[in-house]
Amino acid sequence: MGILYINEAVMRELGLLDQKMLGSAWEKLADGLVAFGEGRANLPLDSYLRTPSDTQFDRIIAKSGVVEDIAGIKWIASAPLNTQKGLPRATGLLILNDIVTGFVYSILDAVPISNVRTAGCSMIFLKHFRPNFKRAVIFGAGVHGREHYRQLIYGKEAGHFPNLEEVCVYDYYPESAEKFSSEYAEDITVLRDLGDVPQDDTAIIYCTNALVPYVGPEHVNGYNRLTAVHMSLRDYTAEGLAAFDYCASDSTQHVAKAKTSVDLASQAGLLDLDTVHELPQLLINERAGKPNPFPAESSVVFNPMGLGSHDLMLGRHVYELAKEGGLGIELPV
Repeated sequence: MGILYINEAVMRELGLLDQKMLGSAWEKLADGLVAFGEGRANLPLDSYLRTPSDTQFDRIIAKSGVVEDIAGIKWIASAPLNTQKGLPRATGLLILNDIVTGFVYSILDAVPISNVRTAGCSMIFLKHFRPNFKRAVIFGAGVHGREHYRQLIYGKEAGHFPNLEEVCVYDYYPESAEKFSSEYAEDITVLRDLGDVPQDDTAIIYCTNALVPYVGPEHVNGYNRLTAVHMSLRDYTAEGLAAFDYCASDSTQHVAKAKTSVDLASQAGLLDLDTVHELPQLLINERAGKPNPFPAESSVVFNPMGLGSHDLMLGRHVYELAKEGGLGIELPV
């Protein structure tokens, strides 16, 4: 029994990194969320390996889990100083294990999987529960910002975001935002200041490296029909997060820790964790015909930690397509 190694080149050939596979990828991610919500997934809390020096890698995260008949682990490192050397910030592997024997049957490059599923989770929330925004503002002109932009455009073209008229980008470094804007044929508006964010019918997608909260309630109050996809988790102050009418996550247990904005707001007594809507249950309720719990006029912040079920479902999907197409590298055991 061999091990099939699947690198980024294979994923690119399969269409994961263009628009061809996004529809099926979103479906697999949604199925993984529902499986978790229905108790058909066992996802231990993430394990973080850190180093004592800021000259070494920042962290390596282990995301393990079982989703129905899929078992495995994602082991992914983040080293911000790599970018100064012309190297990728993140590197890692996704390992899939046979559900009966435990044998490893596939090893995949975890970074493309992780990037696609991170933005995919954001898009699933927007598509199903806040699809009517007119403007999208991407905070952070890095890898995740670009992947969210790619998937926003797919969602618009597929009819999931029917009112989307404008995409904007903001970055702490204006030259990064300018470069981002210049890379695409579509018009992208570059914002120079937080105060320039359009106040009505806007979805803000946070893709920053922020460790210290900097967005307060003044950037929530008075904004009509505001949706925030708070992917980077630490942009809002406790007061800023609490200013939203509704708070959502993919798993409150996973996200309410490590000084995330949700954690800070909870510790400050400004957010009752029992009131946080979880995306898996939201999708289950939607499939059962229950109405959207977020009124159109409300403000909503979605805080996705990213679950191992996302990586496992998408990784297995890529493996099956690669196996079917005779792609990948067979490694002997």
